[in-house]
Amino acid sequence: MKKIIYIVVVSLEVVSILFISTVIYKRFFSKNKVLGTVSVAPISKSDVVIYDLPELKYYFEYKPNENIEVNVPWLSNKVTYSINKDTLNDRYNYSVEKPDNVFRIVALGDSFTFGQLVNTADSWPERLEDMLNNDSSCNGKKFEVINLGMPNFGVEYIAYRYKTRGQKYNPDLIVWLESGPGYDRVNELLMPLIDKYRRELSEKELQDALAEGRYVDAEKAYKEMYKTHTKEELLEMVKGSWKTFLALRGDTMVSIVSFSGLSLDEKEFLTNLTDGLQNVSNYNEVLAGNSTKWQLKDGHPSPDGHKMIATSISTYLKNSQLIPCSQ
Repeated sequence: MKKIIYIVVVSLEVVSILFISTVIYKRFFSKNKVLGTVSVAPISKSDVVIYDLPELKYYFEYKPNENIEVNVPWLSNKVTYSINKDTLNDRYNYSVEKPDNVFRIVALGDSFTFGQLVNTADSWPERLEDMLNNDSSCNGKKFEVINLGMPNFGVEYIAYRYKTRGQKYNPDLIVWLESGPGYDRVNELLMPLIDKYRRELSEKELQDALAEGRYVDAEKAYKEMYKTHTKEELLEMVKGSWKTFLALRGDTMVSIVSFSGLSLDEKEFLTNLTDGLQNVSNYNEVLAGNSTKWQLKDGHPSPDGHKMIATSISTYLKNSQLIPCSQ
């Protein structure tokens, strides 16, 4: 069955079913260290399952086995998410038991990994899977790249999704694309504020911002959160979630990849976080350049941007000998 999501500004009576927000950094496309566009992906409540988790009040997953069409006013084309039987935005269903001669990669992250506002086949995990399977230097090895990315998820939510959805696939490697919010996004603090501003702002204010690819409710929510919590406090909260994940993965190889232009504080944070851990690597040179063809209006990667990400990650994994392919 095909579901359709329209990204629109709606009356307060319906706002309660449009609740998913994602904050992203423009460092993906620039060396500037300025918080960039704030992006929101309203999602119909009928297309997701919302879980009653005491510590993860805003945790959700897409309903399985659905094709969801997303129409955005400033996109030139319709976008379809293909949700598989395990609630993943993936072209394929993967067996829990890993087949022979398969090297399995689990991709983690937020909307940049999920593939927000691009077709499922255009997301970087899907492109990476195709690149590796078509690479003659991999000596006939079969690759599976299983996409666990989700819009709006901070580190705590991503770690929980890996525990409940990803761990059973017994991956050989986990690639976590950290697009920026993993240094301060705390869903339990941010989401109530987004809801507050969505209700306070007028329909015109929301519509005018949406036409520019901006989501003013989330922008205001972030500003308010930083009035009540310092960067250091937020980092400490996020650090605990990172440590939970790194313990959860056992001895599975993990590569945390980031875009170029990280601040010294962020580089130091990742270094200290992973220092002394076995089978954990950091790579912060995923670089898109400054071309607008690599980004959508709201700052998310375009199909070309996802191709760039996949190419960069593929090159890094081969050069670092993290996958069974020649350099």
